[in-house]
Amino acid sequence: MRTTLTLILSVLFSYCSSISEQERDLRNTINKTISLKGLTQVHFKNETISLNEFKEKYNYIFLVYLEDGCDPCFQKFSQWTDKVKVRPNEINYEVLYVIQTKRYSDFRKELYNYLSNEKKQNTVEGFYYVIDENLNYLIENRLIPRWIIDRSVLIDSQNRIRMVGAPWATPEMTELFQRICSEGKND
Repeated sequence: MRTTLTLILSVLFSYCSSISEQERDLRNTINKTISLKGLTQVHFKNETISLNEFKEKYNYIFLVYLEDGCDPCFQKFSQWTDKVKVRPNEINYEVLYVIQTKRYSDFRKELYNYLSNEKKQNTVEGFYYVIDENLNYLIENRLIPRWIIDRSVLIDSQNRIRMVGAPWATPEMTELFQRICSEGKND
């Protein structure tokens, strides 16, 4: 009897602990509120609007975190700008780059050194971004695992994280993104 009970408990314990740390992080993060405290002005080309004005325009916002001097961040920027050019009209979302830098001009210079000439012509500052000089985004969201911040998050109008990762990464992610956004039409 004791052996059977030990075997059952071992199986149950191994089943419960089979959830990966990454999966546990995702489960604990989805629907949590992300803080945008300290991020106040959204820039686009030569215009600046308040973050609140920007948020009022869109049902969903992808927050893409980038750091100054980070080559993988430049690659991520390039991928996002390529992919968001083609988007379904029925989904009301936008991409907002959260750029950690002291001076945007330095970030832009490094980014343009990374991009090909064709991409430089096509990008021409045609993206929304906020500057995070003081690491507010990371500090305010320190309870959210950093790998999730780095993967990019989709938030709704109440700043709840609805999705982690790029919507084009897999067909399943694309389907998830479309399902989340279609459910949001009823909010």
